[in-house]
Amino acid sequence: MGNIEDIKSLSILTFETSSREYKYLVNFGERFWEITAAVADLIKAFQQGGSLENATELFSKSRRRSYSPEEVMHLADIYIAPIFKENSSKTTKSFLLRLNILTARQVVVFSDKLKCLFQRSVLYPLLFLIIILEILFFVKQDITTAIFDIEFMDIVGLIALYIISS
Repeated sequence: MGNIEDIKSLSILTFETSSREYKYLVNFGERFWEITAAVADLIKAFQQGGSLENATELFSKSRRRSYSPEEVMHLADIYIAPIFKENSSKTTKSFLLRLNILTARQVVVFSDKLKCLFQRSVLYPLLFLIIILEILFFVKQDITTAIFDIEFMDIVGLIALYIISS
């Protein structure tokens, strides 16, 4: 395993996925690894503890289970040590992007205003209208129509149907 200074240089980031379990990304140099919450707790214990004994105590508290220093060292050898090994295969640069499009407050405002669309008296007629309009759009087009022959209003109509049906 790398020494404590190497472990202190690791950055742990939250990895937002659709998984029910929390996942994290650990960054070392230009490389990223997906790790579990337990491995993140182990790395944090070494970063905050400074020594094996302190790290063992912190890790045991975070996992609500008693670990011996030997067990913690074994876990570190299995899960942390591979991070520091050079990979002989060519590494590619990772692309990570996190972008909040809407704030939680904006989502609440939009959802409150649009929830009326999910009432049965509105939803069924709207779906029926969308189906009819899409059928009319595709029946109107010839199979042999080239993409540049489609009229501007047909494109606008298609985009409007797409947005409404979304």
